[in-house]
Amino acid sequence: MYLYPNPANDFIYLRLGEKESGKLRVMITNIQGFIVSSREYDNLTNDQIIEINISGLPAGKYLINVADNISYKTIRVIKH
Repeated sequence: MYLYPNPANDFIYLRLGEKESGKLRVMITNIQGFIVSSREYDNLTNDQIIEINISGLPAGKYLINVADNISYKTIRVIKH
């Protein structure tokens, strides 16, 4: 799984790896831990790219939490 660009402006992209497919939950929290966005994605395929709109968020640092039925990953992102 790979997230780009970082730092970002209005959109970030989450590229799934060969092993990720099915269903994902993507939750964005600010640096204080408050949830600012949460969304579930279904019927995903290997190597799919998910576009995430962050244009409504103020500039700052965020944590992107990605979970499926097996694993959980947190990625730090800076928004300009």
